[in-house]
Amino acid sequence: MDVISLSIYLIYFVSVFFAIFPNFLINQKFFFIVWFIIIINFSIITRTFLEFDFDSDLQGYINIIEKNKILICFNIDECSDFAYWYYTREFIFWGSLKLLYFISNNINITFIILDIIISILIYASVSQLQLFLNKSFNVANKQSYNYLRFLMIVLFPFLFGMQIALRQYFAMALGLLAFTYLLNFKRIQGTVFFFLSVLSHNGAIVLLPFLY
Repeated sequence: MDVISLSIYLIYFVSVFFAIFPNFLINQKFFFIVWFIIIINFSIITRTFLEFDFDSDLQGYINIIEKNKILICFNIDECSDFAYWYYTREFIFWGSLKLLYFISNNINITFIILDIIISILIYASVSQLQLFLNKSFNVANKQSYNYLRFLMIVLFPFLFGMQIALRQYFAMALGLLAFTYLLNFKRIQGTVFFFLSVLSHNGAIVLLPFLY
């Protein structure tokens, strides 16, 4: 078994553990610290040991963000280029990725920071889902959803996005947070994150009928 698969199974195990023993860490701040450490280590392992071909989607992302410009054009020919408009219509994702690379100047660190941002979006989504379910079903135990904060990270759509489809990965996390905000009738926050999702991957527009 390779290192990445082992780390995935370990997170599944931690998720099951917290599903069975939801009150193992009563203090939510301490739980967040433990969760954060585990997620960072999972990201570091994935980004260190993940193998991909030179013509893979992930290598394509690397080739793009290592270029000097994505969202800037200096003449009419460049501005009319299809690739330029491809980047600008999803500027939240490409701009964020380029900014992270500009700050870190290291592709692995860029992806690790992106993983952390997406994981925190998922964490916040579970918090909003927990708020909705507590109100709807009167669930008193605030720790009863902690297992989801691990499980969501290694569900197939997010795991696939993490390893291959970064735009979808980022947009899904933003869209999920938008959905959970709207469940709690937080229209402004939900709408903002929905548009951030669409501007990260235009395909997220299909979520519109489900959100409104």
